Amino acid sequence: MIEFTESEPRRQIEEYAVALREIAEKARRNPAALKQLPRNTSTSRLDNVYANHPRSITPTFRVLRKRLQGEQLSL
Repeated sequence: MIEFTESEPRRQIEEYAVALREIAEKARRNPAALKQLPRNTSTSRLDNVYANHPRSITPTFRVLRKRLQGEQLSL
């Protein structure tokens, strides 16, 4: 759910509504195609178990640098 601010131009809100209508129409015509999205990414689906594991989370470049140097970190 998106709530626009008062300073958002009406034209931009209407463009967003048009885009949502187009997506809804595509979903009605071909639901299977919508379930295969996104198509143009390097990774189609994330492994949430691996991504949320403390040993694989890299919150900062400092942590990344230490991991690359071979240090064992516990977050």
